[in-house]
Amino acid sequence: MPIMALLVALTQAAAAPPPTPPALPWHVFGTDPEWTLDIADGHMVFVAKGKAPLSAEAGKPVLGDEGWTWKSGDLTVQSLPLGCQPPASGDRYPDFVSVRVGRLDYMGCGGAKLAPEDLFGTSWEIVEIAGGKVGGANYAIDFVADHFLAYEGCHRVDGGYRQAGGKLTMTVAGHTEGGCGKIAAQCAARFWQILAEPVAIAFADRNHLVLTGKAGTIRLQTPDKEHLFDARTPTPCGAAPA
Repeated sequence: MPIMALLVALTQAAAAPPPTPPALPWHVFGTDPEWTLDIADGHMVFVAKGKAPLSAEAGKPVLGDEGWTWKSGDLTVQSLPLGCQPPASGDRYPDFVSVRVGRLDYMGCGGAKLAPEDLFGTSWEIVEIAGGKVGGANYAIDFVADHFLAYEGCHRVDGGYRQAGGKLTMTVAGHTEGGCGKIAAQCAARFWQILAEPVAIAFADRNHLVLTGKAGTIRLQTPDKEHLFDARTPTPCGAAPA
């Protein structure tokens, strides 16, 4: 799903709370060219290498399809809570930020650096549910701010999540009606049985994630973009423990 559509879908979820703007003071930076933006105490200060600093008032941001927007004079700042990774860096930050100064556009990352195991702004392909092999575009989950959007073979499901103490707790807010085959339906049911209670989070490496709960295990990987839309037939997923 495109980034903008994902954000809109999550903010429109039936029981999901509205997203919150970045916490202030808020620091943003870009690397090509080098620049910084700081919002604090009612002001925005933009500094680009080789240019004079630009200061403007920072009013209350407005939430729209492009995320949170601050606009004052020639300075427009837009922030999306989708996660951001600077080029040639393994660090991640919570906010993807664009800044327009007059007719010039700058792209960068904002907020405090995320811990390596933080799910914020990550996307995963579900490849195994309780021993059953699945995968492809119909088996995916995205974490945006404190919301998630999941495809488990039969439905699109949205809601909220909380990650704390090595545990992941997911709360469903709404879902689409959808049809699927017998095996896919059984695996989708097992998926939510496992996630009905908090599950332990374990990273085999930065590209492989394992969720383990009392009702079973779910394995995920970074999406295989070359084969994401290949036709795949799920194998039966194990029955729930007695």
